[in-house]
Amino acid sequence: MGLVDFEERALGLTSSLGLDRVFARRLLRFLVIGVGSAAAYVATLNLLVVSAGLGVTPSAVIAFVAGGVVSYVGNTLWGFGAAVSPRTVSRFALVTLVTFAINTCLAWALELAGVHHLLISLVTVVVVATCNFIGHSLFTYRESGR
Repeated sequence: MGLVDFEERALGLTSSLGLDRVFARRLLRFLVIGVGSAAAYVATLNLLVVSAGLGVTPSAVIAFVAGGVVSYVGNTLWGFGAAVSPRTVSRFALVTLVTFAINTCLAWALELAGVHHLLISLVTVVVVATCNFIGHSLFTYRESGR
């Protein structure tokens, strides 16, 4: 089954749940792009640490940028059907900075509360992904036609 077939089946399921088809398509594509972005992050970090001998922290910074580029291009062109432009780049960066702050504050607060680090990672992934989708839907790509 190809990506288009998967998308159509998933959209059929979401329609039966009463979700708007445009919203469901954007959400599904956002999730697929998120997996691709995460894969780019992990691959870049691993390549830099193992093959280039770079330290983990600088590798993580570069990997974050690589994942961000995959996320921006994928969400702009495919997920939200918008144009690559200075406007979408700046808005995307702003939403990313806000959700980075949310991620940092939430992880810090949960750590202070004694929550296990794996549960912290699960909570932050869900909260940050949700905030990213809302931020990009309402701000970054709000005027996108698709």
